[in-house]
Amino acid sequence: MAARLAHLKDADEATVWEAIVPLFLEVYGAPCDRNNAYHCALAGAVVAAVKSELSES
Repeated sequence: MAARLAHLKDADEATVWEAIVPLFLEVYGAPCDRNNAYHCALAGAVVAAVKSELSES
């Protein structure tokens, strides 16, 4: 999922989080539930991966 959002590496975290929501359903087959700790952990890991691309560039 991070690879699909790599174009957002310069965006703020809120923008990356918002981009995850529609992609989450496609990738995991379930809507992203922000009240579900597991979903938040997955999404948070994606945000971290996308943002880390910026620091490695």
